[in-house]
Amino acid sequence: DAKTAKTSMLLGIFIAVPFLALPGMIGMAAGLYLPEGFNPSTLFYDVTQMVPAWAGVLLLLGAMSTIMSATSAYLFGAAMNASHDIILNICKSKGIEVKDSTKIWLSRLGVLIAGIIGVIFAIKVPGIISVWLTGLYICTGGLFMPFMACWFSKRMNTQGALAGVIVGTITSFCWMLAE
Repeated sequence: DAKTAKTSMLLGIFIAVPFLALPGMIGMAAGLYLPEGFNPSTLFYDVTQMVPAWAGVLLLLGAMSTIMSATSAYLFGAAMNASHDIILNICKSKGIEVKDSTKIWLSRLGVLIAGIIGVIFAIKVPGIISVWLTGLYICTGGLFMPFMACWFSKRMNTQGALAGVIVGTITSFCWMLAE
């Protein structure tokens, strides 16, 4: 109902948004306070050399868990989109009924294909941080404006959201290439 939706939105704004904004704020602070010519690819290693061993271990564990979380989300999301949203919709439109065992097999195939594409992409882009940031740039550019519009507009519809996702993704990809 409307009351639950409003409460969820307010909780999301006041609880989730600060956590989501924190990495960006840390990045801005790093841009201001790190010396000129600092290599961001070695940031975690350099910081672990300056702090006590226990803090360095916590920092590296946090970085690794963030990378693994993002990687698994990208891998699972890509696999499910390929197998469930694309292949199964094609089968459904042609009137082909797909068994559950075939759905599981298609999901596994999607994970394999997404993993291979991810490995190729990781080899081509120097540094895991660059791969991670590239994914975040494209996803954020494509999803931020439709997400905000859905939160604050009562007239938002599916076509408008999809158009926003497509335009935002293309725009962020072009900006990324222009850098």
